[in-house]
Amino acid sequence: MAQMKRLLVVDDDREIGRLLVQLFERSEYEVDAVLSAEAAKDRMKIRAYDIVLMDVMMPGESGIALCRQIRAQSGVPIIMLTAVSELTDRVVGLELGADDYVTKPFEGRELLARVRAVLRRSSEGSTEPPKRAPSLDFGIWRLDVRRRELRSAAGVMVPLSDAEFRVLRALAQRPNVVMSRDWLAEAAVGAAYAQDSRGIDVLVSRLRSKLHPHEGEQETIGTVRAGGYVLRA
Repeated sequence: MAQMKRLLVVDDDREIGRLLVQLFERSEYEVDAVLSAEAAKDRMKIRAYDIVLMDVMMPGESGIALCRQIRAQSGVPIIMLTAVSELTDRVVGLELGADDYVTKPFEGRELLARVRAVLRRSSEGSTEPPKRAPSLDFGIWRLDVRRRELRSAAGVMVPLSDAEFRVLRALAQRPNVVMSRDWLAEAAVGAAYAQDSRGIDVLVSRLRSKLHPHEGEQETIGTVRAGGYVLRA
């Protein structure tokens, strides 16, 4: 029997939190709900979660700030819950490492489908068949496909979100080959990136900041005008 997935809901609206707990418990998830970013951080110190759903706008520390702090320490999948008018917040959330976003008001079935899709993508890296290459090397970097870890030649590990890992893996599997934005959106398989034309650009920008070259060196991921992106190796 498959182990129940653990989900953390972070939303200052008690009613939304209650409804989300009911929704996911009916679908056989183990769910905790908290009302603030501080409470979420305290809960994550004592318990591991498979995915986090967080509201963007909360009193005190925002979901944006919480996303930044979680992503600096963990690759746990994050879905942002945003109002329709909060386009800037959605883009910032993607830039900080969120894996997807869902706009309020949302339907329960859509949110369930988004959560399942993100969890499915997140688990794929740990279930790669042994016959596939366990790691991809380029420049001073090694991407461990099974562990979903990026390390430098000095052994320093760089945290990656799920979407960052998938796009970097797609590029590293085809070094020196130009990949279109649409193709990379398919590789990321995130609804946020398919719907938002800036999504892939945001992801690549985040990856570039993590793969930053030494002064005077070429960017590891290059831009090809009217073409897309290419990993130089």
